[in-house]
Amino acid sequence: MILYLEGIDFAILWGILTFLFGYVPYLGFFLAAFPPTLLGLFKYGITGAFAVFASIWLINALVENILFPSLAGKSLKLSPSTVFLSLIYWTYVLGPSGALIAVPLTMVVKMLMERSEDMSWMVKFMEPGQEKS
Repeated sequence: MILYLEGIDFAILWGILTFLFGYVPYLGFFLAAFPPTLLGLFKYGITGAFAVFASIWLINALVENILFPSLAGKSLKLSPSTVFLSLIYWTYVLGPSGALIAVPLTMVVKMLMERSEDMSWMVKFMEPGQEKS
């Protein structure tokens, strides 16, 4: 919606791609923000490019830091290092499509390991550390 208000061409396409790239940890934001920012640069100059990037960054920051953790953070129970390593592994195994589905695939593997008594000890390495109070 914000890209449409800013007059960026193909705003709906960039919104859909931003949603899809949102599943790619760490890199997805930059991959999604690059094309509309480039269009903003061509259409409005450096100030327009900065406005487009800032608006995408603001919405992403609100969703990633406020909305997502409150809805799903505690239910996923994956440490950041596990997410990063799963991104590398699934991208190597499945290519670019593996990067898009790395976290869901890792959650499936984790659930399968939780059911096995022999593998349940590995689940502790995948979960975030316990906070001390």
